[in-house]
Amino acid sequence: MLPPGALKPDYTGYCLSNVPSTILSILGVNHQRPVLPGDALGNVETSGADNVILLLCDGLGYNEWTRQSGRGFIGSISAKGSVRPITTVFPSTTAAALTTVSTGLTPQEHGLPEWYVYMDEVGDTIATLPFARVGDRGRDTLEGELNPKALFSGKTIFQKLRDEGIVSTSLTNRTLAYTAYSTVSRVGSEVLPYSTASDFTVSLRRLVERSRGKNFFYAYWSLVDTIEHIYGPKTDESEVEASLISHAFREGFLSKLDREAEEDSDTRDRGPWAVASGSERNRLYEPVEEAHQCSRAVPVWRSDTSVGERPRRLPQDPGKPTGANEEIPGEEARRVGIRHDDRGSHRHGALRD
Repeated sequence: MLPPGALKPDYTGYCLSNVPSTILSILGVNHQRPVLPGDALGNVETSGADNVILLLCDGLGYNEWTRQSGRGFIGSISAKGSVRPITTVFPSTTAAALTTVSTGLTPQEHGLPEWYVYMDEVGDTIATLPFARVGDRGRDTLEGELNPKALFSGKTIFQKLRDEGIVSTSLTNRTLAYTAYSTVSRVGSEVLPYSTASDFTVSLRRLVERSRGKNFFYAYWSLVDTIEHIYGPKTDESEVEASLISHAFREGFLSKLDREAEEDSDTRDRGPWAVASGSERNRLYEPVEEAHQCSRAVPVWRSDTSVGERPRRLPQDPGKPTGANEEIPGEEARRVGIRHDDRGSHRHGALRD
């Protein structure tokens, strides 16, 4: 018996599990899954969209969105776009929901329901996203003992898009970008790690500005959820954190795209949920989970280091070869597992199957 006011996941309609299939549909990829109803996207015309951006702010649910709706990026989208609440999955945990976003499968289908799961392969209970036994210090302590592919079943949305020749880019905090879980859940995408809200938002804008053809950008921000775990939801701390990322996205991403669209005489399709620039049309979708070339100031890392090889940081400035073979210290090397391009231009690292 559900308690009064409880909602079941709307798996055939307004649900987080239908966001990936909706993205596939917009980009013209065939699938056999339900999609979000048209009014969830404001009934905006999506055919012909070249770029789709999925911004996932972990822990920033619909109630916090409404509290922030008068300011920042959230205020701009609330005023110019279409905002609809959708249900999350069951269980409504970070592990289950993030895996659903990566695969388009419900937790019952992908098999990763919780933070703590007993794994027959190791005969023990593990923390799934940290990929470590309960009680272990640090992340990814199971590497070499358990293949992280055992965490869930299913093909990622990034693999499905890649099969159709569509490029996916994942923007994730550099402390999480190359963990075992991130590696398997982002397979098929290019990876762009960021350090703070400033390079997160500016890097995304530059990717969109310089994109060609069809692209999917998955931008993940975790710190609202982090603050809520420390101080609790609906606290001053969590509200300020939500406000900070909203402000950063308005200043670093949305406002400059808006200005460039207004200055471009070829701008078209200026409807809600759309930011148009020249001949490229970009769609921005932010589901709620509660119910190019970058400048040298924004490092992009390579992920082509072979297993067992110690990653090296190569020089950013071709005129300064000093330190070209500098080794990255243990923890950073394990997290990053990637290296700079040796000509000073930065390239994404691709996560392979």
